[in-house]
Amino acid sequence: LYERAMDGANVGITIADANRSDMPLIYVNAAFERMTGYSKEEALGETPKMLQGEETSEHVTDKLSEDLSEDGHFIGETTNYRKDGEPYSVRWSIDGIEPSEGSGVTHWVSIQRDMTNDALTNGFL
Repeated sequence: LYERAMDGANVGITIADANRSDMPLIYVNAAFERMTGYSKEEALGETPKMLQGEETSEHVTDKLSEDLSEDGHFIGETTNYRKDGEPYSVRWSIDGIEPSEGSGVTHWVSIQRDMTNDALTNGFL
């Protein structure tokens, strides 16, 4: 049920390993694959930085690092890039997972929405 819910979600969901400095992806859902053009096999083990490019806001990525280290939570919007190089606007949030209170963050969960052609953003819903 959990896996079907995650893969059935209409937003990209990723989980990254917070115990490693490069924070490799250990899970991506089907919506992430559709949104980015990267298959699960291509994305796993890679860093989320693979989606960044020329128009990715350095200010936003700096804020991401700062917010995660201070609060363990981030919300932002920037330009990312699909596997084929096409830019898209993404709004995403990241939260840390602590297996038990005070144990420290072991994983980062990210929820991502492609805002480029999003019906909610464009006033259709």
